[in-house]
This record gives sequence, C-alpha cells and structure tokens, in this order.
Amino acid sequence: MAVAGFAIGALAWAAPIVRLHTFLHGYEPEMLMLSFALVAIGGLAEWRRRAQLRGFPKLYALSLICFLANAGMITTHWLNPAQSASAAQPVRR
Repeated sequence: MAVAGFAIGALAWAAPIVRLHTFLHGYEPEMLMLSFALVAIGGLAEWRRRAQLRGFPKLYALSLICFLANAGMITTHWLNPAQSASAAQPVRR
C-alpha cells in the first residue's frame, strides 16, 4: 500500500518537474556563467585562505567537479539538441 501511495505522489510531481526542466533549458548559458562565477569566487577565497596551508581543499574540489559535470551536461544538450528535447518531453502512453 505504501508503494502505491509513493507512486501516486511521484506521479503528481512529474508534470511540474518537466515544466521546470523545460523552463531551465532556456537559461542554460546564464546558469553556467553564474555557476562558473561562484566556483571562481570560491577558488579565489580558498586560495587566499590557504596561502600558508598545504593540501587541496576537498569541498572546493567537490564544487569544481559539480561545475564540470554541469558544463558537460549542458554541452551535451547543445551538441545534440534533438535528444535533449525529447528527454524533456513527458512520456505519453
């Protein structure tokens, strides 16, 4: 019974999430620039903070990896717009 309730709840969120996903596709370059700016500011702050310390900061490494993953996904969408457009559409049966 709980699984059925979860499935119904997940289905109720499907349409708004698809609409949000489609909306955000229109702002990919801006989001990528903002993400780059935040990672660059974080890198500068880490560099200034760790001038005397050794080692690479793990949290900054995580943010850098997330940025690179985001840039890779956006680049994939730009290189293959037909596939990303079909991925954004809800499945109708």
